[in-house]
Amino acid sequence: MPKLDSIDYETAQAINAVAMAEDRAQAANAYRHHAELLKNWRIVYADTSDQSMIQTRRCGLAGGGHASSLFRGNALWLLDDNLLSRRASSDFVCGMGTYLDSNAASLIRSLAYSDNPSEAVVTKAGAAWGFLGAGNIANPYLYLWEALRHPSDKTTKACRETFAANHALAQEQTMPGVEWGRRYRAELREDAEAVADQFLADFQRFLDDGLADALDGQVEMVEAMLVRTKIIEYSSKKSPQHKMRELITFMHEELSTIMTRELIVCADILCRGGQSRLSQKLNSVRNGSDPFGVLRNCAWDLFLPRALDMLAGSTPVEGMDFYLPHLITFDGDVEDILTLTELRSIALHRPSGKVLPFFNFDPFSWISERLGEKRTDEIHPLFQETAYADRSARRTRDAIRATLARDREVLRAIISP
Repeated sequence: MPKLDSIDYETAQAINAVAMAEDRAQAANAYRHHAELLKNWRIVYADTSDQSMIQTRRCGLAGGGHASSLFRGNALWLLDDNLLSRRASSDFVCGMGTYLDSNAASLIRSLAYSDNPSEAVVTKAGAAWGFLGAGNIANPYLYLWEALRHPSDKTTKACRETFAANHALAQEQTMPGVEWGRRYRAELREDAEAVADQFLADFQRFLDDGLADALDGQVEMVEAMLVRTKIIEYSSKKSPQHKMRELITFMHEELSTIMTRELIVCADILCRGGQSRLSQKLNSVRNGSDPFGVLRNCAWDLFLPRALDMLAGSTPVEGMDFYLPHLITFDGDVEDILTLTELRSIALHRPSGKVLPFFNFDPFSWISERLGEKRTDEIHPLFQETAYADRSARRTRDAIRATLARDREVLRAIISP
């Protein structure tokens, strides 16, 4: 499969014109205008109409859960050269998958393996099953990615049981409860665990062949943002606007990337905005017994939407035009991140599967509102063609890992008694 190493600035600007259009009609016109540059790109644009054949789902779940895709609204529109070059309607293939984070997945494991599961476990597991629908299995990749990147006997056993329980639950036609758990342990467990063993053996090979290392690289980049945010917060008495400017400069100079989703959450930390339970948790991280464990866990929570971005570019079925993942979570941190960072669109590079997310607001305008005119003028060059090319040329995994390692030691010195 062809690899997309970088995007030239002109193409990036063309993608942005389509992806950030005010409505789908303007998006279609912009695509036609830039058709030559975008011939290898498909834009998936979200709005609130009820006309599209691709409908997204978003709802609260009993027990305090949340289920949604990454997108705003409830309807998705596909824009590419094949569709827009025809006057007649065109068929396309859309796949859908529902994922559980580790919190949600563990509830179903508890229902299956506990003799006396709590009422909360029964309620939440039933709510997850209700969103999935009878006969549908939750995709296991997200919770397995988290647990098996660094496996131990304990995590491997938990993953085996979790996968087995979710596999068995997919066969049910009625809402599961305590009786289902008893039946699972008496009748279904052996066969379900045999299926789990085969799947996990294959899955571990994927991890060993480079998937685990690639995931670590992505999560480390997110963690680097969180750790530097806490360093800036604790080591400076300057204004939140000044601290945000420092963080943006850090992204440009040391991470060699501009990470919008992570910036939104980190800005909430620096400005004490209170919009995210994750930022509130990190406001007091220095007072906890394991601050770096908390930071690592929060980095994974913040990585989850990024993982869904990547999954949107997958093609589990040959000929698929688009894949739409949904996530079920009972973690308030994850729910807040999904709500704060809804997408207006994504751009898919069809030859490589590369995905570029576009949020439901203009990032530079969002930054300008928070920094003020003077500081915005100071960082404006970081969003121009020269800076874009500079970041792309010097971005390496080793540099990000080294930055994170240094910053952990700096933060450790700051928060040590």
